[in-house]
Amino acid sequence: MRPSLAFVAAITTCVVLTSSAAAQGGDDCSVPDPIAGLGSFGYDTTSATTSGFEGGNNLVCGSVYGVLEADAFFVWTATTPGNVQVTNCGGASDTILNAHFGSDCSATCVVSSDTPCCDTGTHLLIPAVGTGDVYLIQVAQWTWSSPGHAGTLVFEVPPIPPGNDTCSSPSAISGTGGFAYDLRGATTSNFDGNDPILCGLALLGEPARADVFFVWTAVSAGDYVFDTCGVGCDTVLNLHQGSDCTATCIDANDDGPCGLQGESRLALTGVAAGDEFLIQAGQWISTFGNHAGTLNINLTTTLPTHDDCFTARVISGPGAFAIDTTNATTSLYGDPGQVGPCFVGEMASDVFFQWTAVTGGDVQFRLSGTTVNDTVLRLHAGAGCGSTCVASDEDSGSGLDARLQVSGVQPGDTFLVQCGSALATDVGLATLEIGPWAPPPAHNTCSAPLVIAGFGSFAFDNLDATTSSFMGSNPDALCSATAPGTTGVARDLFFTWTAPCTGTAVLHTCNSDYIASVSVYAGDDCGATCLEGSDSVAISCAAPNPAEVVFSTNQGMPFLLQVGAWSESSGEESFDIVIAQLGPTCTAGTITPGCGPGNPHHLGASATLLTSFFGSGSGSGLRLECTNGPAGEFAFFMISPSANASLNVFNGVLCLDAPQGRYNPNVATNMNAPQLNSLGVFDGSGVFTNLVGTSASGRGFDVPSELPLTPPGQVIAPGDTWHFQCWYRDQVAPLPNPGSSANFSDAIEVTF
Repeated sequence: MRPSLAFVAAITTCVVLTSSAAAQGGDDCSVPDPIAGLGSFGYDTTSATTSGFEGGNNLVCGSVYGVLEADAFFVWTATTPGNVQVTNCGGASDTILNAHFGSDCSATCVVSSDTPCCDTGTHLLIPAVGTGDVYLIQVAQWTWSSPGHAGTLVFEVPPIPPGNDTCSSPSAISGTGGFAYDLRGATTSNFDGNDPILCGLALLGEPARADVFFVWTAVSAGDYVFDTCGVGCDTVLNLHQGSDCTATCIDANDDGPCGLQGESRLALTGVAAGDEFLIQAGQWISTFGNHAGTLNINLTTTLPTHDDCFTARVISGPGAFAIDTTNATTSLYGDPGQVGPCFVGEMASDVFFQWTAVTGGDVQFRLSGTTVNDTVLRLHAGAGCGSTCVASDEDSGSGLDARLQVSGVQPGDTFLVQCGSALATDVGLATLEIGPWAPPPAHNTCSAPLVIAGFGSFAFDNLDATTSSFMGSNPDALCSATAPGTTGVARDLFFTWTAPCTGTAVLHTCNSDYIASVSVYAGDDCGATCLEGSDSVAISCAAPNPAEVVFSTNQGMPFLLQVGAWSESSGEESFDIVIAQLGPTCTAGTITPGCGPGNPHHLGASATLLTSFFGSGSGSGLRLECTNGPAGEFAFFMISPSANASLNVFNGVLCLDAPQGRYNPNVATNMNAPQLNSLGVFDGSGVFTNLVGTSASGRGFDVPSELPLTPPGQVIAPGDTWHFQCWYRDQVAPLPNPGSSANFSDAIEVTF
């Protein structure tokens, strides 16, 4: 529940609602709407608040995999024994269903599900229910990304398995056309056709679950395509040579290519009339058979002519060669089940080229996607399917493109080049570029760093960079072993930066599209000494696993910065240097702590307000951050011209005097100024994470010039002094009244 200044108790007559009654769901575990038996019950979370209730088990019914928002409660009484499934399939939102044994806030978590139905919604199975058992049912949104909505909870007995639920009783089909299947009630067979890698894990993904079987007989010879395209669900198709449980796996597919990621498609070439195959159709990850669909089987003449290693297209010399993988199948060539030079995860929807070198030297192969987003490239020495894998890559090119280099190529050398994508649904146009290996940039070495100055963002491009293995003149674990099989930062570039002031600086890669790695050294050349390195830290910004190094600065002190990648990622990216804590020689403003420390929250720590002048030139130039907060709780920042008060409010002390401005959603909406919204949540490390895009770093809040005060139009001006504090929700323990209180951080005074 969100904090409230008033609490109104209402005493109502308890009426148990049965099937089709218009129940909507209570807004708290203490006031659930009563329902009973099998049937359909309406709910509406449009105006629901967030209770924070977890049934005493955060790992199962809590927010471990996301924040449970806008939840509603029912107390359900079973009228028949056995397993009961609860669904809200067909709704318009991403939901979570929890079942707790009991009738109120003392109920204990039994089972939780975020498992999707075929379209939207969730399926939950409550096992071994007894007549008269009472459960507290909680329906919640999955994070703020899913707004509250109205829907229907359906309580019913799970359907019985279909007749073709096992490999020993497949349905017989033949020829081409659409063949209906129904996974509702299907069990999971775990049949893998004696290949636990290919058909047991569906190309290292998930095995087929809630699966059914067909034995298919080819009526005529040719090439065939089998798919579930158009079903709108996440399916798995496995193909086995044979007609029963002795059949052996020959192919498998999880994701397309179809119109929707998750639908399955695979091809079989050279089929003879009368051949029999066991087809296994199931779901990816969900053990709940959630849909009925159609298995499509068709003859095809649209496969690319170079769709496998036997029919590779012959090319030679340098050049750019067009690729279209729209109808390509997944060959599995390169042994995806083994760790080796051709193992970089799944390669899907692949085509082949047989390339011959015209001249000698170092050669680069680059696979750039036009409409393909994430390319994968494998290189095999030799000709045809008997070639030997020598190298593979997924993300060493620009962005998510693949790139490989081969040294010492001789005229006449031949290579089988395999081109595909990381996902079977990621198909379309791409270009294979073959040419001389480009030399690395000049600042690829610590002896020739590029000079940069000031605070802000700095671009770099390590596409052609090599890995220097530099770790400083005093090799230290802090600046080493950030990339597998290497020491130091991979594909690294060097910069020298002189601190413009004394304080604490932060080097981060929050704007990088790949997993970057950085190290900071004291000095400006190869004699510099390691201070600290990072390749993945728990900071809150949009980048995947961003790197961050925090280091102390003295005005005029030189630093050597080493920037690159974890593993072999490369491309045009940027890093940022910002000031985190001002020293006496930084004149952007004066920051004076006050009114602190704040009162401890329910986890025992006191939230701490931090500020920095990030020098972007936008807004006021001030960034507010808050640390040591309670994980999972929401927060926003406040402002006042003075802070002499000591008003006890909820669990904390409000230091700010009136008038107080609140950087929250209501004020931002009322003033038609989205930049005034600072809403965030504390992450698992207690760091304030911005939820509304008003922080360039993803953490804290970039304070705008405009003030959230009336009358509108007031702004922060140079010379002004303002005071800031962070309000946050502080869930009170013990239950039964979770989320009904709040707390405050310490206060900070800032002179601009």
